[in-house]
Amino acid sequence: MGQNLDYLSTNQPTDEYTHKLQHRVLEMRDDKEWRENYMTWEMKLDERYETGHKAGREEELCRLIKKKLEKGKNIAQIADECEETEERILELMEKMEKTSYNE
Repeated sequence: MGQNLDYLSTNQPTDEYTHKLQHRVLEMRDDKEWRENYMTWEMKLDERYETGHKAGREEELCRLIKKKLEKGKNIAQIADECEETEERILELMEKMEKTSYNE
């Protein structure tokens, strides 16, 4: 274990395992296809994260809209309190009618 840590801190192999590790790292670093595949995979992960984040934000806004409507607030008040445009609030309300956000 200590040799692995030495290798990570110095980037100098000290035994057979770290020599093999360094060799594999160099192979992968020079493998353009592998790098391209990795970058593509990483971009897909980023897209999934952004999609999930956006969906979560939208779901939370719908929950807040529903709660504020139940309290008798109007569209302008809801938009102001949620820091959204009235158009966006109306768009989400339409979506709520079609989905399970309003359950």
